[in-house]
Amino acid sequence: MTAPSLAYIPLHVRSCYSINDGLQNVGPIVKRAQKLGFPAIAVTDFNNMAGFVRFYSACKSAGIKPIMGADIQIREKVKPGESERLFSLTLLAMDRKGKQNLYDILSVAWVDTASPDIDRVAANLEDLAKYSEGLIVLDGFRGDIAYFLHNEDHKKLNERIEFYKKYFPDRFCFEITRTHREGEGEFETKALDLCLEHGFYPVATNDTRFLSGPEDLPEDGLSDYYVHDIRVSIQKSIQKGSKE
Repeated sequence: MTAPSLAYIPLHVRSCYSINDGLQNVGPIVKRAQKLGFPAIAVTDFNNMAGFVRFYSACKSAGIKPIMGADIQIREKVKPGESERLFSLTLLAMDRKGKQNLYDILSVAWVDTASPDIDRVAANLEDLAKYSEGLIVLDGFRGDIAYFLHNEDHKKLNERIEFYKKYFPDRFCFEITRTHREGEGEFETKALDLCLEHGFYPVATNDTRFLSGPEDLPEDGLSDYYVHDIRVSIQKSIQKGSKE
């Protein structure tokens, strides 16, 4: 592929089916992608794929390749008495087998968690290993590797790196985001060093929630961020604009 033909492909987009913080329906997302000339796009909703059928149909009508994905949580094993620890990963399906495995991971996570609270739903490493075929992992600044790096837990870090090498050979990537959130810069520097050391791939994403920026206001004058902030505040029962 020559340089002029390279195109940005959004690999981390949440829709309204992410009930904790999603905003846009899949139809407008695909229309926006078509307008911007994206050849493909992934919708990666939180702990579910409820919008995939509509997303797939909209992409096919628009001539865009749909990429099936999801943001999941991994529950880390901790010692008795320690607080529960959850890490975030983004999974993308490469093929039919990957799609089925993504369904299976989420199904097992919901059944084993046995809670109606979507924020509590999580898979474990054994599930990830069992259903690894056909899946690509994006591991970012809220993931397990970032946690081990920050806490200088070299034993856990090396064990987890070997896990991903074993079960996701050539399919494990470090997700690099630059959205000015705490921890991103520290993680990017150390993750890129690990890419050089272990041959992993860095992937640039934008962890997208909004269709439009602050200058591109709709007729009602309410920006995507303003509406999103209200929705998340209600969902988390906190005051609008809170740092939480």
